[in-house]
Amino acid sequence: MQNIFFYFDDSGVFTKNHNIPYFVYGGIYFLDVESRNQCKKKYKDVSNKVKQFLNIDGELKACKIPKPKYKKSLLRVSNPFDTVSVSVHINQIYDYILNDKKSIHRHKDFILKLLIKKVLEKEIGNGRIDPNEPTKIIICVDEQATSTNGFYDLKSSIYEELRHGICNFDYGKRYKNIFYNDLFIDVKYCDSSSNWLIQLSDIIANRVWSAYAKNERSLIKQIPNHYHFDFPN
Repeated sequence: MQNIFFYFDDSGVFTKNHNIPYFVYGGIYFLDVESRNQCKKKYKDVSNKVKQFLNIDGELKACKIPKPKYKKSLLRVSNPFDTVSVSVHINQIYDYILNDKKSIHRHKDFILKLLIKKVLEKEIGNGRIDPNEPTKIIICVDEQATSTNGFYDLKSSIYEELRHGICNFDYGKRYKNIFYNDLFIDVKYCDSSSNWLIQLSDIIANRVWSAYAKNERSLIKQIPNHYHFDFPN
């Protein structure tokens, strides 16, 4: 069975009442257990060294790290691995969504599902994932990044779209499934303080958000093995 692991965190505020109108999901994914464990060990080692140097206890949050060089040290851990992000342009999101908390949560789930599907389609096209093999996809999201009452909806909607396909009745379109054998989806909302790869995802998301906040998109291009897109696009 194929095992695929996704880790996500977010950066920015999903609201129109903010002076920097961007929201970002950033993360990292692995197509095998060995690379996941290797990355986790490396990030733990580097994070502990940075915390010791800065005399900080607890989790290193990107928004609270005092100097860019420390963020760069942490971000470099991800260089040999596959990272992803999506930047949401809040000014292009309908007001009826932004004015309702449940609509915001559903929309964030939709964007996260879209990001996951785009990555899977890319890797199927590259031949790194076989759509005809039984597959288990484990998705770990920072528990602060999404609605806890969206657990079942996110899990089931990802499964339905990837395994059976969906119809968009508003536009008269059908989106075909991309997996053709047994598919297992596991969505976990994680405490980032005890999850090293969620912490690394926070660093990635912060780098992408900073690129938009500073209008320096080249910061995204400097991340090796990174897949990024804008929403809406």
